Amino acid sequence: MDVSGDRAAASANSLVYYYRDGHPPHRTGGLRLTSTVYRDTGGLAAGRAADRALLGP
Repeated sequence: MDVSGDRAAASANSLVYYYRDGHPPHRTGGLRLTSTVYRDTGGLAAGRAADRALLGP
């Protein structure tokens, strides 16, 4: 998280393993999400959000 004045930027990673019953993972996938939150006259507001899918074999 990066905070600067009335704005904060955050990012997170998510990793997923796909399983079938009784078998090892056959696929992996992930997601990276970045977002900005800023202070407005009415409180906190969400800014732009971006995500990127990261798929494995």
